Amino acid sequence: MEKIDETVTTMLIALSLVTLLGVLTCDAGSLDFVLVPIYTSDRHTIIHLETQTYAIQTDPVTLNISLSTRDIIKSFDTLEAVSYQFHLSNDEIPQYGVIGDIAIYITLSGIEDIHVSGVTLKARFNNLATITVYPTLSLDSQYKIISYCQILGSCHVGFAGLKDKSTNINITLPKVDKIELDVNGTTYYSEDVISVQLTNYQAILLECIECELTNTIIDSSGSLAVFSGGSGTVVRKGVIESTFLTQMPPLSTWGKEFLLINSNIDDGRDIYRIVSRFPETTVNIDGFDSVTFGDRNHWIQRLINSGTVLHIVSNKPILICQLIYDGLKNAAMIVVPPVEQYSNNSFSLLCHDNIHLLFEGNSWNTIHIKEIENGTLSIISNSRIVARSYDIINDSNAFCHVRNDGSIFALVSVNLLTADDHIDIQYISGYRLKKIPVSSPKTVIPGDLVDNDGDGKIDEDDCSAISDSFHFHKNDDSDYQKSLDECTKEKKVLAKLNTKERYEKAIEYLLFQGSDVESDIYIGLQKSASTEWKYVWTDGELLTDAKWYTGYPKHQEITSCVAISIKDFTLVEYDCDTELSVLCTGKQYCSCKKYRID
Repeated sequence: MEKIDETVTTMLIALSLVTLLGVLTCDAGSLDFVLVPIYTSDRHTIIHLETQTYAIQTDPVTLNISLSTRDIIKSFDTLEAVSYQFHLSNDEIPQYGVIGDIAIYITLSGIEDIHVSGVTLKARFNNLATITVYPTLSLDSQYKIISYCQILGSCHVGFAGLKDKSTNINITLPKVDKIELDVNGTTYYSEDVISVQLTNYQAILLECIECELTNTIIDSSGSLAVFSGGSGTVVRKGVIESTFLTQMPPLSTWGKEFLLINSNIDDGRDIYRIVSRFPETTVNIDGFDSVTFGDRNHWIQRLINSGTVLHIVSNKPILICQLIYDGLKNAAMIVVPPVEQYSNNSFSLLCHDNIHLLFEGNSWNTIHIKEIENGTLSIISNSRIVARSYDIINDSNAFCHVRNDGSIFALVSVNLLTADDHIDIQYISGYRLKKIPVSSPKTVIPGDLVDNDGDGKIDEDDCSAISDSFHFHKNDDSDYQKSLDECTKEKKVLAKLNTKERYEKAIEYLLFQGSDVESDIYIGLQKSASTEWKYVWTDGELLTDAKWYTGYPKHQEITSCVAISIKDFTLVEYDCDTELSVLCTGKQYCSCKKYRID
């Protein structure tokens, strides 16, 4: 077995508490986690626990570390900087292929108003990359894994049930030409089913030397924690043999839309690997690379170019893991969360180095990182998501305060200031994994008065043909009247955006146009004396609600025409003789229920 380090093996678990707003709280203010320690041979192991929080806490909190042979209970006056370390005995260190009493149960209790979606548990062994550990409320009984040991080394996967529970587990190995692993003295091969039972404190870590475990299927009688990765394997380049581990999300939490950001740790490219939950799954990468999974053993692997943000969509749920490596440190393997798991709450956390904020295209004014200026904006093609990358933060104590009014977003944090010279990268989204329905929303039939998308609202969908019939004119010589004429030539009308759905779809469409959108864009909204200085759409309907740019509307008794500002896609007023670009849509054929667009 490849040695992890020549010195003492240290495992660092950093517990970062971040309070989000408006999310279901845990019972009695406690959080539970399950951890399977990585293989560390028979050497002495030190575990160091750290907790960080930015919430006000007046009462003490309790950290309970429960192992098969003992409980460690420590109280702390504050959540802001908890640090504690302890040692593992030889009996508490895992051995491959043998069920042992090695599961570690961690409970943090006594927290005031703690939110499940606001807590992460990060674990680290020595200089290995950090991993994110999910709270037990995120766990389930069915999994499919991604591992990595493409060049040398071994793939590994570990399992542990919940505390005080007995769990029966069936592990179906993938169809691989060369696969052989031992479990409790029995050798298993390709497509074999391994059945084990784990009781309280029991866990097992399986190893397959120079053979892939990707697409291994796990089905159990109850919720369990599953960890996967590689040991002593070469990633991407160089001769450094890396060991890494990450926790797998259950099948019920997989999604169909993803954004991947290259870590830019060096001038190389990250690797990503995809597996599907169901056969006949089609995956589209950045709108042009389409791959269909024929059966459950199919998986794909690609590279992400430096500075790139990839948009990946599928027709059925998939899992994506990203491998990051700089040629010097141990590699990191992280689970990329689907857009369906993104957060919609405000929060604060420590952040360092490279920060990337992924958010909905219509959220320019509602989401930003306080105390960090501007950033570089990237329009992600064929997606409603926008990426904003911020300059390197050199302060190791810097805070990122993300303010949000409910729009979805994720934060990608790449920390290069680690004292122990390890890779620390996170996709920070919703901290508690949500179960995502497998079935897709029903096909929208305009004007059918049916709740097509299952959100409890009847026919709020755009009931005209405009949702897929936008037309953009990049003109510098079209005043308002010429804009009307341009749309008429296309058998369309100047854009009427009188519902939230239409407004958001228009922004999404304009984002697709990218650099072609160089000036503000006329829509079919005007203010004039004929309407008692009220704003009216071209068909005579009065404006009821709108999202205006700061300082607008002007409330002056003069004729003005309304345009979409390219600064943040809010509304602005112009003299109607001003020459701008034009947005046209299809004509409205039925009446829709109106919703606020702010």
